[in-house]
Amino acid sequence: MKILIIDDNPTDLKLFVDILEHAGHETIQADNAEEALLVLREQAVNLILVDVMLPGMDGLALAGRLKGDKASQGIPIVATSALTRWPFKRIALSMGCDAFISKPVNTRKFSLQIAAIIDKVKN
Repeated sequence: MKILIIDDNPTDLKLFVDILEHAGHETIQADNAEEALLVLREQAVNLILVDVMLPGMDGLALAGRLKGDKASQGIPIVATSALTRWPFKRIALSMGCDAFISKPVNTRKFSLQIAAIIDKVKN
């Protein structure tokens, strides 16, 4: 599974890469939405993991844009954020995200959460 990870926090980005690659996934990294859009023009991905709070275009605006584009609307998007109140999660899901994972992630459960999301969107 090829996963695009978009996060401007280098520590979180490295953590996500390490966990997902250890679980057997291929990862591509971007630290902002504009860079992610460039990556998506050149490479196909199976899943997008995006931080909500990004510089410039935020993760929710990016999700809405991707879900509105025929070329990317079928790619599952998982939002990540330390903002975890229920209304915020609902907003993320209403903006086109298929799932929401709170930060800081539980490193023991994270790859299982991603696997469950992948299984859910396959069915």
